[in-house]
Amino acid sequence: MAIPFKSFRYSQTRDYWQINFSRNDLKQYENSAWSPAPRNANIANLAFTGRLQFDAPPPKPGANVTLIPYGIGGANVDYQADGKVKGFVNGGMDAKIAVTPSLNLDLTLNPDFSQVDVDQQVTNLSRFSIMFPERRNFFIENSDLFSRFGFRRVRPFFSRKIGTRSYFGLIGVNRQAFMGTNPNWSDYNRIVGADFDLRTHNNVWMGKVFCHRSFTPNQSADAFAHGSWVGFNHRNVFAMMNHEHVGKYFITDVGFVPRGQVYNSITEEYVRRSYWRLEPMVNVKLYPAWSKINWHGPGVYWSYYADRNWVTTESFVQIKYDIRFASSAGFTISSRHNHIRLQYPTDVTFSGKEALPAGEYQFSDYEVRLGANRRKPFVASGRVRIGDYYTGHKNTYRLDLNYRWQPWGIFSLGLEQNEIVIDSNCTSYLTLISPKIEFSFTRNVFLVYSDNYGVSGQFGADDYLWMIKNRSVVVKMAW
Repeated sequence: MAIPFKSFRYSQTRDYWQINFSRNDLKQYENSAWSPAPRNANIANLAFTGRLQFDAPPPKPGANVTLIPYGIGGANVDYQADGKVKGFVNGGMDAKIAVTPSLNLDLTLNPDFSQVDVDQQVTNLSRFSIMFPERRNFFIENSDLFSRFGFRRVRPFFSRKIGTRSYFGLIGVNRQAFMGTNPNWSDYNRIVGADFDLRTHNNVWMGKVFCHRSFTPNQSADAFAHGSWVGFNHRNVFAMMNHEHVGKYFITDVGFVPRGQVYNSITEEYVRRSYWRLEPMVNVKLYPAWSKINWHGPGVYWSYYADRNWVTTESFVQIKYDIRFASSAGFTISSRHNHIRLQYPTDVTFSGKEALPAGEYQFSDYEVRLGANRRKPFVASGRVRIGDYYTGHKNTYRLDLNYRWQPWGIFSLGLEQNEIVIDSNCTSYLTLISPKIEFSFTRNVFLVYSDNYGVSGQFGADDYLWMIKNRSVVVKMAW
């Protein structure tokens, strides 16, 4: 195997590189590195690179310019909206130019904001928004420059709304409204902040702190968000502790802070609030002599939310036991105890049933997860969660099937059912069926077909309803 020098960006004056090479053997479920790294470390971490010495500085790499034209066409139907077929055709080009070893110039003509396939539907019973992963290439490229700011539940910038030892970053985000071509200076949202990451040289201790401030018209007080995280990463133990605080008026129009507001069912409006969060976790890994098991071990996780006066609003404690086999299959069993304070009357089935009154609720549930050998062409995984749910009980069943037909495509099917019983007169059945086909005609032409079906009610009952939520067929060409 030969890798051309122009694939790298480097200084011509240095006669050595700090570099590492990794081989991932999927058949043996084995990862090997040229420069050794501890078992608990990421091989891509620059702290574990080796020294590659040249007899003389490498040659000048030459121009590193990449042009990426694209064309895309497709059609989709949103059956929950107007049910009409909407087609689209688009094209454009991206360009990447390596100006220096550490400076890129990215140019785009008619950027590809489109999404190759629709989001897989999920049943959200959490009362708060959930984050769908970014799938659009325009935002995935260089996403590491923005995705590290904040924590996963406090993001100052999230594009779906539009490895070193240490890292310090500054971020500034501006959302400015316009009236025609003139700025509307009374309608804006701005975020400024700083993040600092730190890792020890052996990757055992890790940490992060951040502090962000939002600026919105007529909202100047309680507009900060801050957090800290510390982690201990040992061969046999991973432990972490996290804290977050979000002010009542920390507003991120293009960010993701789902718990910054709660729905008031009485006034039918969202109410802003400040909150604290604590998140400790400890996982233990034991490596047995028996070759069939890679590792196994227990874990404890606690997620705790409180209002500005440290009154509990929501928490759960999870105790689990994991087993990972040498074949890459896995098994997890867990128990979780929940404590939720509903501030307003809430329909916890989210299906139009009678709302539960405001108050505190405590309940427990249990889950079993199974995952088959991921190296096989056909892979199945599933989970079952049963237990109490507020004043009733809830059973959740999930099955995922994937077939990999190399080199042509991947065929998958997701099935999930939630059976919620609050009392004898309030039973809800929520079912999702999500087939998907990803087919590659060539390395440059591929098709993605996605369907999401929703089923409410029990099969054969009077309230049984089958719905096509959305459907998408996309053909994309890239050169």
